[in-house]
Amino acid sequence: MKSKGAGVGVGAGLLVLAVLLAGCPPPGGEVAAPPQKAPEAVQAQNTPEGSPAENGAGVDKLTYLTSMEKAQEAAQASKLPMVVDFSAEWCGWCKKMEEESFPAPAVQALGSRFVWVRLDADADPKILDRYRVNALPTLLILNPSGTEISRHVGYMPGPELASFLQHALSRTESG
Repeated sequence: MKSKGAGVGVGAGLLVLAVLLAGCPPPGGEVAAPPQKAPEAVQAQNTPEGSPAENGAGVDKLTYLTSMEKAQEAAQASKLPMVVDFSAEWCGWCKKMEEESFPAPAVQALGSRFVWVRLDADADPKILDRYRVNALPTLLILNPSGTEISRHVGYMPGPELASFLQHALSRTESG
């Protein structure tokens, strides 16, 4: 006669394994230590050999501010909405968006209609609480005064990101 406890132990072990695997970065993703300090503005250079950008997906020519205060000043001065990209060095899906989604031609075409800011979740954990961010990647669209217009949590391919941005623009222009 089999013990009921053995089945429970196997089930619990499989559950723990599933939870651990769900938190892993995508295949090929590496966990890296956070950078010591980011510069004030970062010009994206997503063109490593063999990358999607090199293979015709586009090149990310957006300029990302790395300070929320400077982004708000720029948004108010230009009267443009902000795209706030919460990211981290260890986040595999964040890196995938940086390499494939942001360089997409449809996203690049909308670039001049926003102030872009990329915030390192590890460098300033308090900002995550301020904007209620509890998963990465998270994108927020804020109007020039800093009010949230739209939010997306998780990976988006380039065409979906462009659609998300276009929808946010229509909400800013109508309101």
